Amino acid sequence: MSDRLRFDDHLTEERLIRLLDGELNRSQTELVLRHLQSCWTCRRKQEQFRAAMDRFVEYEEALTDPSVVCPPGGWSGF
Repeated sequence: MSDRLRFDDHLTEERLIRLLDGELNRSQTELVLRHLQSCWTCRRKQEQFRAAMDRFVEYEEALTDPSVVCPPGGWSGF
């Protein structure tokens, strides 16, 4: 991934997701954060990705919630 970003370019989905996942190196992170300070379009897209990731984590946690018990064995056909 290139560390270069023209001012009028928008961030790619990959770059935004990698930022949220903490997968960018320091110079890439600084570059992306600088861009986000001045670009409403990319900032909105980043917020949408963050919200989607939050919903996914909540969904995954709900699936693995130990307080949810499996139905009795005879109910498997329901």
